[in-house]
Amino acid sequence: MRIFKSIFCVGCFIMMLCGGCKCDLKDYSKAKKAAKENFGYAYNIKRQELGIPLIPAGWTYTSRGSNILSWDNPLFQVAEKAGTPIYKDKYITFTENGIIEEVDAYFSGKLYVSPDPDMNMMAEQIIVRYNYKIAAEGGNPWEWAVLCGPDAGKGSNLKDVERILSKWGLQR
Repeated sequence: MRIFKSIFCVGCFIMMLCGGCKCDLKDYSKAKKAAKENFGYAYNIKRQELGIPLIPAGWTYTSRGSNILSWDNPLFQVAEKAGTPIYKDKYITFTENGIIEEVDAYFSGKLYVSPDPDMNMMAEQIIVRYNYKIAAEGGNPWEWAVLCGPDAGKGSNLKDVERILSKWGLQR
């Protein structure tokens, strides 16, 4: 009986939250599904035109938050344990008006002492971001960052990204 009351209370709380914020889970689910279909594999043709890395076949889709889509390389865990460089994942942030940005992460295969005292080790990876709004305004849409290791830094030049990835044995 106690478990039933707990489940009932949690259910009421969720209903209250949804009623209070006027969210419609059906609409949210439809919007997320449409975004996945529109900006997933089918969008690779546009990505190729823009020079953005494609979502490789066989990657695993993961829903992250209300306006973020993610595709993860299913081989990442194995590569991480083996210390092998790999194209790790892609995040796509979107609104009802379209894609805001795409972020691609590449793992070098190495771990370094973290600059954050709460963490022991940190994976060396390069994060490459393409901002659609900046591109539409005629600016350079690219940004990159490496948070630790000998290549730590940030910038907006794709030649730097290519140089770092090449050094790790990877390419965009």
